[in-house]
Amino acid sequence: MPISTRFAQIVGAVGAVIVFAIPSAYAQNGVSDRSNASTATIRSSTTGVTIGSAKGVNSDASITKDDQRKMKDIAEANIAEIDAGKLALSKSQNSQVRSFAQKLIDDHTKALKELQNLAQKKGVTLPTETDTLHKTIATLLKALRGNTFNSQFISHVGVGDHQRTHNLLQDTIDNASDPDLKAYAQKKLPVIDQHMNMAQRLENSMKSKGGTSSSQSNQ
Repeated sequence: MPISTRFAQIVGAVGAVIVFAIPSAYAQNGVSDRSNASTATIRSSTTGVTIGSAKGVNSDASITKDDQRKMKDIAEANIAEIDAGKLALSKSQNSQVRSFAQKLIDDHTKALKELQNLAQKKGVTLPTETDTLHKTIATLLKALRGNTFNSQFISHVGVGDHQRTHNLLQDTIDNASDPDLKAYAQKKLPVIDQHMNMAQRLENSMKSKGGTSSSQSNQ
């Protein structure tokens, strides 16, 4: 079985588990208590930004548990893109893939910092690492190299992840209660769509040129 097919099957299987597991997990565990969120201090391992500090937090009692969940899901998506971009810079020699990876790092670092500022204002504690699905994708990508890594990175991170993030932000725009969270999602949706369009063009270019989207070697 080709590596790309096996990769897609594993990612799909993990994704299915996540879809069914998340609702029950929220039902059992709920969302972090607001009083704890307003006093806890967490330092992001990705950006080094302190969030949810004990002082200076304007806890907004109107923010719902569903909005808190959305904020945490968006944070995990941003962290995943930053981590994936760094992985691509360490593994790929393809100039277009590296340029795309750097854009992911820059744009999602900015988006994460803005979300952290919003979370601090609302008294919400954000995660400092990504979810199981993205961790699994990263583990699988680490085992790949050359053209195979480039194509799978663009397919699963560039296209797949950004389609999921697009859906998450659109759901936030349509259904979130907090106006500031809605505004954040509206601001970031065009950036996500830009990334996805870039990835789709890269993916098509790789397919049309047999896996090479640049005159520079992918190895």
